[in-house]
Amino acid sequence: MSIRYGVLILLISFFVVSCSDLPDNIPPEPFRLLTPANSQLIFLSPAQTIPFSWEEAIDPDGTDQVTYHLIISQVDSTGNLGQDVFRRRGLVTTYLMIDASELDASVWAQDSTQLVWQVIATDGEAETPCEQPFYLTVSTLNQAPRPFDLLSPADNFQWVFSTVEEVIELRWQRTTDPNGDDVTYTVVIDDNPTFDSPELRIDHLTDNLLELTGAMFHLTLLPPETGGAFYWRVMATDGELDATSSQTFMLSVQNNIPNQPPAAIELHSPVEGALVEITSTSGSLTFDWSAATDPEGEAVQYQWILANDPNLTSRLLTVDTGTDTVMSLANSEIVNLVLVQGSPSLFGFWGVIASDGVKTTQSDGFGIELVLNIPPRPFDLLSPVDNSRLFIHRRSESYTMTWAASSDPDGDLVLYRWLLDQPGGDFQLPVANRSTGTETSINLAANFWINLLVAQQQPDMNFDWNVRAVDVDDNMRLANAPFSVRVTLDLWGDFQLQSPENEVILTDPGARVLFDWAESTDFNGDRSYDLRFSSGGSWDDFHPALASVNAGTSTQVQLTVAELETALGDNFTGYWTVYAVPTDQPLLAYRSADVFYITIDTP
Repeated sequence: MSIRYGVLILLISFFVVSCSDLPDNIPPEPFRLLTPANSQLIFLSPAQTIPFSWEEAIDPDGTDQVTYHLIISQVDSTGNLGQDVFRRRGLVTTYLMIDASELDASVWAQDSTQLVWQVIATDGEAETPCEQPFYLTVSTLNQAPRPFDLLSPADNFQWVFSTVEEVIELRWQRTTDPNGDDVTYTVVIDDNPTFDSPELRIDHLTDNLLELTGAMFHLTLLPPETGGAFYWRVMATDGELDATSSQTFMLSVQNNIPNQPPAAIELHSPVEGALVEITSTSGSLTFDWSAATDPEGEAVQYQWILANDPNLTSRLLTVDTGTDTVMSLANSEIVNLVLVQGSPSLFGFWGVIASDGVKTTQSDGFGIELVLNIPPRPFDLLSPVDNSRLFIHRRSESYTMTWAASSDPDGDLVLYRWLLDQPGGDFQLPVANRSTGTETSINLAANFWINLLVAQQQPDMNFDWNVRAVDVDDNMRLANAPFSVRVTLDLWGDFQLQSPENEVILTDPGARVLFDWAESTDFNGDRSYDLRFSSGGSWDDFHPALASVNAGTSTQVQLTVAELETALGDNFTGYWTVYAVPTDQPLLAYRSADVFYITIDTP
């Protein structure tokens, strides 16, 4: 037991002696900062990235990993270190790309800020600062891109091109932005060195090269077989509205491209030999064709043509459509065009001419037949006006209805048919209809209305009336709006009232009054007489009456004043009349030729 303890004590003593012989940890060796350089001015933008780099700090022990702490601090007005604006620990590389947006907000609150940056190397136990901190000044004011020069072609260069594919390269120096913003370029070309209204402007270029083709000059700047002097320059911008301009070079250009006419045109619709029926003056007929390309790439303008011949020489109508390959011709214009020819149809040819401003290309002519088949034009009803009332008083009378004349766009003869229907009817199955030929009115005898009302067993009815205009092709049109009419059967007889006299005043309640009238001769056959009283003298007042007495076949009725008061009320003022009523058709009752006024004024 004592031997084991002795061995353990010897081992512990050995390790203690060995460890006491190890040297102390040595910190990393000194190192220097590299970039940004000391006292450097940096222009900042939020999207900018700033590279920081320094020398490697060697660890003398050779076994420790060295990491770095990067610290950026403000310098106050007294030259002392202020608050940190950026700090990053545990870096294992000797560089760091810092986004400017990561800097403390205090940097962005000022136009210019002085900073100091330093790096500390550590092996985990000891630290070694950089040999010398570096100062730098950062400015948040935006700066325009740096100056740059044009490269080629040289000033006063002469370029002659014979095809649209030929290319000339405009080159310039690349430039950079002090704030680190992305730079784009704008090339302007003009025939005036002031560039007040550039003939050509190309923006948002990211390369320092622009290829100009013969087509660009040919289409935009120069007509064929001409030349001219142009000036060009480049603007560099950082996206913050700050720009830097290059110098201006002159470029002499000669266009030797011969002009060629546009390519052939294909007509699409209406197709060759189309028969087009025009059934309305509204709407339009659409013509379309293929686009014609120009060999020089020039814009092509079109002219649509309607002619009497397939060569499009005897022209009826021409329309310039600009660059559109579609043309719509209004139906109303087609109608006028056809009718001018003196016929409801027209056979002709349509085609298109394409022009590049110098030369033209003409299509073939497509045959087309335009046939008018349009209903008569709209028209209005005239009289009796809407919501009128017709009273049928005598069988000898007639009643006239009129309407405005219609006309036919095809030039056809227009015939009319008068229609009568129930209120709200569609006139497809009218109650009655009459043809009037070419006349724009109709006279309807009283018997027409009488028979109509008797058939319905109604003395008073509402109807709608309308007129249909029809051409020889059976195209038809109703008037713009139907009219309503109320028809009332109010036949006036020839027999007279006799007593009491008109405007009689009855004051004695015990007196007897004889109502007497002449015999009616208005019709043959059995009849009876109705004595009727009403507060008013119109047909509506007697239908129904306030009181009535049937006298049978007698032409007299005797009543006391008291009986009248019982039937009509005290102090009655109103009218009385007599109706002769046929036994076989009570609807055809005749009213006496007059209506008498009567007053009852008893104490």
